[in-house]
Amino acid sequence: MAYAALMVLLERITYVVEEKMKSRRLTVILSLAMPVIVVIFFWRYWDFTQDDAYIPLRYAMHFLQGEGWVYNPGEWVEGYTSPLQLVLLTVLTAFGVSGVVAGKWLGVIAWGVCIILVAKWLAYVSWKVKGGAFAFLIGMMLLGANRSVVLWAVSGLETLLFTTLLTAATGAVWWALSRGRVSFWYGILIATLFFLATMARPEGALFAVVMLSAGIFFSADKVIKINWIGAIVHYLLLLMVFLLWRYDTYHAWLPNTFYAKLWANPFPENIRAGAVYFLNFLFSAPFIGALFMLAVPSAHHFRTWRVPEWTIAGAVMLYIFYTIYAGGDWMENLRFYIPIMPLCIILIVISIVRLPQWIRPVLPWASVGVLVLCLLQFIAQPVYVQLGAAETYWRCMAGYIHQHWPKSSLIALNMAGVIPYYAPDYRYLDMLGLNDAHIARQRAFQQVASSDMPFAVAHSKGDPAYILHRAPDYIIPGGGMAGDAPVYAAEKLLLEMPEFHALYAFHTEALTCLYRGVERPYTFTYFQRMKK
Repeated sequence: MAYAALMVLLERITYVVEEKMKSRRLTVILSLAMPVIVVIFFWRYWDFTQDDAYIPLRYAMHFLQGEGWVYNPGEWVEGYTSPLQLVLLTVLTAFGVSGVVAGKWLGVIAWGVCIILVAKWLAYVSWKVKGGAFAFLIGMMLLGANRSVVLWAVSGLETLLFTTLLTAATGAVWWALSRGRVSFWYGILIATLFFLATMARPEGALFAVVMLSAGIFFSADKVIKINWIGAIVHYLLLLMVFLLWRYDTYHAWLPNTFYAKLWANPFPENIRAGAVYFLNFLFSAPFIGALFMLAVPSAHHFRTWRVPEWTIAGAVMLYIFYTIYAGGDWMENLRFYIPIMPLCIILIVISIVRLPQWIRPVLPWASVGVLVLCLLQFIAQPVYVQLGAAETYWRCMAGYIHQHWPKSSLIALNMAGVIPYYAPDYRYLDMLGLNDAHIARQRAFQQVASSDMPFAVAHSKGDPAYILHRAPDYIIPGGGMAGDAPVYAAEKLLLEMPEFHALYAFHTEALTCLYRGVERPYTFTYFQRMKK
């Protein structure tokens, strides 16, 4: 009896909620409620800025000083990942905007635009379907109330800029393939969006090739094929102009970041690390990766995806294979998978709204479950707060360096962002190779046992003999707070060299740093080259 009463109650609640959800206005209010809540919680991560985000700011600073886009004056190395973000940061800082603030607001604005694009896309595929309003809400919550997305939006990196441009370009292709036609100028627009995405991050080229090629392959009309070919030609011409500029400026066809992060990967360690990173994507709340992987066989079984959806899925899977080969990412919270999350969510929602009628009554409860997961994963865990503190410590180190070290010094370090930005009057040797062409082209080492960081190619490059040859005046090991214990493999080899200890003396400085209104003492550790 109790069970029957419960079933009747659940059916009644489902009926009432579904009837009310037929109001489009209420649907819009509910779908936007979650992003508004997330904005309220932005303060939680606002003081976090990733160390790498300061690297393009140093390039922009030197450009405005007339030195060009360089890390060290006179050293032409492309150590930044996003040319588009670098241009935007340079323009904003030229108008007096703080570089750190500019980087954060670029990410936040891109996040907002991405929410609008996905909402419009989801509304088109779901609102005319019975129960589609719940599918719409599920999709919006998966993206809008996603802790990882919010975190990287305020990090200062180009992640959300790339995500938004990729979503816009892919959505334009999906629309053209769905209608079975594309005009010449619409094709030019698509190619331009993909070019901007490629300028935001080089992985945009992967999606451009797959999506634009699909337009040619799946178009039966000769005129439409020509328009798609015109789009590809336009994309390649824009890309060629940029590549010629890159070669003329940096004397290389590929950025230095490619060599630092991918070239000479140690196989099969990179595959193992990439597989672990992918599993983390599958089983991290709100489980977008797992839902997408479940949607693939479901789409095949129920035939819910058509050519446009399978084209997007193919590009997403190819990108996943790329991340696995690259060895994943040392940064937490799925940074490499943020760009494909909107596309995965779109495919998930399309699968939901095209499922058989008998499955749709569970959607109201599924939407409630997704909301609970999103709230728990966003509120419960304090993420990267410790890195916000580390950034503050590095700023204090930069202040100490500015006050006590000679301005002509060459400083070797691993944190290539914060310290060089806040102590700009020095030359720096990036021991991990992101801003050094020689180190970037070395083979990656396997991490040493003392490192608490998972294996990542971007932190496994190094050349101890080269560092000694450059004769830096100061060497900051690890994060500057790790004593003389090695953190990376190259550092371990450097500290084992007898000539190193004959040339350098270990020093410590007791400093105090103000973080969130509290004074925190810490020890700044470094090696100084001894005078002969």
